[in-house]
Amino acid sequence: MNHEVLKEIGIELKMHRQAAGLSLSELSKTLRIRKHYLESIEKANRKNLPSEAYIIGYIKHYAKQLGLNEKDYIDRLKLAKNSKLVSVASDNLITDKEFMPGKLVLYISLSLFILLYLLVYFFFYR
Repeated sequence: MNHEVLKEIGIELKMHRQAAGLSLSELSKTLRIRKHYLESIEKANRKNLPSEAYIIGYIKHYAKQLGLNEKDYIDRLKLAKNSKLVSVASDNLITDKEFMPGKLVLYISLSLFILLYLLVYFFFYR
């Protein structure tokens, strides 16, 4: 992850947070992100941050909470580091959708359950 871009984003987010009158503690509680991660994003201290995928998710939620366009920040990170991980993480890592398995997974699970039921029935109850 490009240090300069992270530094620019951190400065902008801090400026908007302060303009909104929010402390890091309040924002941390609202977002459920550790305060030291938010501080590290604002200071571009990469050593205290987890993997890039988490950083992208944190920045996305930070910007969204402040009423900013989170897509702009993610796009800047994508441009700075044109990697597949950044693209996948920013689009799919943290979503509001719940996981729903596909039909094939459901059919296989149901078939295995029925087969297990029949095996138990025939071996133990006949």
